[in-house]
Amino acid sequence: SPNPGDEYFADGLTEELIGALSKIRELSVISRTSVMQFKAKPKSVSEVGKELKAGTIIEGSVRKAENKVRVTVQMIDATEDRHLWAENYDRELQDIFSVQSDIAGRVADALKVELRAWESEQIREAPTENMEAHVLYLKGVYEGDKGSPADIERAIQYFELAAEKDPRFARAYVEIAYNYVGIDGESMPASRAIPKAKEAVERALSLGANLAEAHNVKATIAFQYDWNWAEA
Repeated sequence: SPNPGDEYFADGLTEELIGALSKIRELSVISRTSVMQFKAKPKSVSEVGKELKAGTIIEGSVRKAENKVRVTVQMIDATEDRHLWAENYDRELQDIFSVQSDIAGRVADALKVELRAWESEQIREAPTENMEAHVLYLKGVYEGDKGSPADIERAIQYFELAAEKDPRFARAYVEIAYNYVGIDGESMPASRAIPKAKEAVERALSLGANLAEAHNVKATIAFQYDWNWAEA
């Protein structure tokens, strides 16, 4: 996006699209950490493909203006450097989840991957119906990824606001727990941070018992702080 203020939204959309595509078992999707290095240092599609050992590249841009969003996305064969398909989405902000699921479906079609019924259901599932909560969540992810104690504290504030807007937003509670673990005594003693993390992760699991991210945080707490190897 040409607007620096939309960076959090573009990064969040990138992460969520990676997450959606990762739910398709027949696809091997490169992690966000490996992908985001090219954000600041853009390279040609063929160079990216070689470095990541990826046969197909999906790239795009997003522009957001109030409650409108435009997403431009294209899918490129990295070996032959040719377009497989491209699409522009001009939608209301609350339609962003349907845009993501549509892109994932188009990718599967182009790669001749058959989506199982449960995969299609998972891809279509929206984490929250409250768009204000979702925007706060994306801002929290953006701040948390910066990594400093002050950034993590800001991230927690955003996630807590997201949870206030939608008390059933399980992923917001996961991120609250994850970031309290990330503070790790730097700006808050573990004796305060870890009980808050435990409370948040239990809330997340009560809303989504199958959330892998929640189980991951709970395992980290059991391993690093409770020394409960069996539970971890």
